[in-house]
Amino acid sequence: MGRVILDVYQEAIKAKEGIHIDDSAIFMGYKISKREDESITIAETGRRYHGSGYKLAPEEYIKVFLEKGWINGAKHLYLSKYQSMSEHTDERISNFAKSKLNKYYERFSKVK
Repeated sequence: MGRVILDVYQEAIKAKEGIHIDDSAIFMGYKISKREDESITIAETGRRYHGSGYKLAPEEYIKVFLEKGWINGAKHLYLSKYQSMSEHTDERISNFAKSKLNKYYERFSKVK
């Protein structure tokens, strides 16, 4: 049987990586948190929802976290985002993405 969202949440809370605040963890642009009603949400920290709070991650991102776990899922989504941006025809966007990828590989040198 695969992971369920509670497994991903527990992995995030126990992880050394990221920022931990109360019943939440933030890592590589994603925040997982448990609400008062015990439901668990994953949101993208780079995207605001109507000016307040973060926009919930799309279902396909949730599937990545369920498949790969909290840390590996966040890394996978981060790399996917910036690798595709690095191939953009606009040089400013491409350079920005390459800078993000370089910082990622410096931080996680074993990955490269």
